[in-house]
Amino acid sequence: SVIMHKVSRLMEGAYRPIFYYYQTRNLLEIYSSHLGMRRLSIGVFRLAWHLVVIHSLTMLRAHRMASAPYIAALWSGLFDFMTSHMGRCGRSWLETAGGRR
Repeated sequence: SVIMHKVSRLMEGAYRPIFYYYQTRNLLEIYSSHLGMRRLSIGVFRLAWHLVVIHSLTMLRAHRMASAPYIAALWSGLFDFMTSHMGRCGRSWLETAGGRR
């Protein structure tokens, strides 16, 4: 059996800043809820460290200033997770910034 994942029209293709925002926020939410972790627990901190900090440093090293909108999207996703802001992203600049890499 083969499963294919089609990128939604809302995302307008993968690898845009909005993709990284939702990926970060939703992965943190899924892991914290299914593993029974609180938002300020060590497990969430470790996961956030990997998803946001390490990913940001990797992007910065590879793409320098072109990665700024993507790094901002990662940190926005972390902030919205920590403040329990779920639902549609309220930052319109994330939907229009960047393009395909």
